[in-house]
Amino acid sequence: MLQSVKKVALVGYTALIGYVSLANDSSPDSVVPDLNSYGVPDLDKMAHLGAYTLFAVIAILALGLRSLKSIGLCAVVIAVYSGVLEGLQTLVPLREASWLDFFANDIGIMLGSLLMLWWLYPPKGRAKEMA
Repeated sequence: MLQSVKKVALVGYTALIGYVSLANDSSPDSVVPDLNSYGVPDLDKMAHLGAYTLFAVIAILALGLRSLKSIGLCAVVIAVYSGVLEGLQTLVPLREASWLDFFANDIGIMLGSLLMLWWLYPPKGRAKEMA
């Protein structure tokens, strides 16, 4: 039961990322607010990093991945999805693809993957503390 809930969460989050990435509404009450309007430098890049960190964590948990190879493959698949979405933004009015967004996504994917590896395989000192 819990595993199926995790998979539904993964599918839902994947769809949410796709929808938000390709939404073309830029009005003040839009689904995707203009993060640059808040006056915080690179706030949109921080949002990309956070969203894709969470994406990697959800994917690894939902798919029950444990090996370095499977987690690495998962990271590559998410990165390809990210690249496809960035490319598709060139076809959406009021949107534009950005290499910096893509790199922020990739950094988030790596961070999420590394966090999960750290959680799944704690350093020896931390493993003793957890016991």
